[in-house]
Amino acid sequence: MKKIGFVFTYKSGATLNRILSMCNVLSDHEIHLVGPLKSLQGYENYLKKTKIFFHEIPLSKNKYSNFLFRYLSEFKYSLKCSKKINSLLCDYQIISVPFISLIISSKIFNNKSCQILDIRDLVWEYYNKNRFFEKVAFKILKFIHLHFLKKYKNITLSNFFELQKLDFDLLSNNKFVISNGVSQTKFNLIQKNLDTHFNSTKTVITYIGNVGIAQNLWSFIKVIKDFKMLQFYIVGDGNDYLSITKKLVKNKIKNVKLVGNVFEKNVIKYYTNTDFLYAKLDSKYSTAIPSKLYEYLSTGKPIIYSGEGASIEFLKKFENIFIINNNEKDINSFLMSINKINFTIKSKKNIEIIEQNYIRENISLKLLDVLKINKF
Repeated sequence: MKKIGFVFTYKSGATLNRILSMCNVLSDHEIHLVGPLKSLQGYENYLKKTKIFFHEIPLSKNKYSNFLFRYLSEFKYSLKCSKKINSLLCDYQIISVPFISLIISSKIFNNKSCQILDIRDLVWEYYNKNRFFEKVAFKILKFIHLHFLKKYKNITLSNFFELQKLDFDLLSNNKFVISNGVSQTKFNLIQKNLDTHFNSTKTVITYIGNVGIAQNLWSFIKVIKDFKMLQFYIVGDGNDYLSITKKLVKNKIKNVKLVGNVFEKNVIKYYTNTDFLYAKLDSKYSTAIPSKLYEYLSTGKPIIYSGEGASIEFLKKFENIFIINNNEKDINSFLMSINKINFTIKSKKNIEIIEQNYIRENISLKLLDVLKINKF
């Protein structure tokens, strides 16, 4: 039995789901979780192993919109996490990086643990190409983090677009793609509730996921607010949640409802009680694939998507997908014609592709290959 530690920086969502699937693969070993959680309340049914040691590092809600201040705040938190996991003397450390500052902090306190860096976002690629100073700042950020990246023998990534980027940067590390997906438990629950009928006088569109600056949901809200026969639900939380809340009140918008975070087991009812699922990622996040797309596709329901790059390429293999540009004219045009779409027909093709290729537990078995290379 090995002692395996995970470092993560989010209480819910894609990061936690990814780590839980990895924990399931490693369920015969001693697991330590270092991050903002003190229990798995609401996630109990998604985990095989019941005995996990929690090392909570309290994480306050990030109040900074400025990237530099936000990064410094994240770096401070990363240092605490890195110091803690190194004190545990684990055989393996799996470091999950939405907070890219972990790339640096994990090497500051490095001990003899075998470290595996799990990258979900290449943050230094997410800059506005039309802003000179932002472009320069992110190039410096990239240079510094690539320097520390080279110190890791093993790196896992969530998609092949990220792999291509790092290959282009001539990183010679062992790199493995372990894509995101949907847990077997969540997939089964979605299938169980697919044929549940609900009564609504309005056509329901639902967004489930992070309510952040990267999603910029306001551009969709300010158009849909004029379509009174459409109801838009936003399920989740993030650094743009408060701003959107204030705008809804100020503009007296009645057909958009912010639900906030809900327990994982309760998300199913929102998948059941919707006609369309909406997702969006700003164009500068072109190497990212929103993890919620895998769950969305599991429903077979029509998906409205706005974005560029990796996500668009990924969605090409599926049907029942409606790609719209992120501007008021195109959003308005689509919503004007939405009543012509037969949203009651589920895509069996989408469901089958997800079941065959994107069940998290099956994908996470690749982690064993990574560990075997390091004499697991």
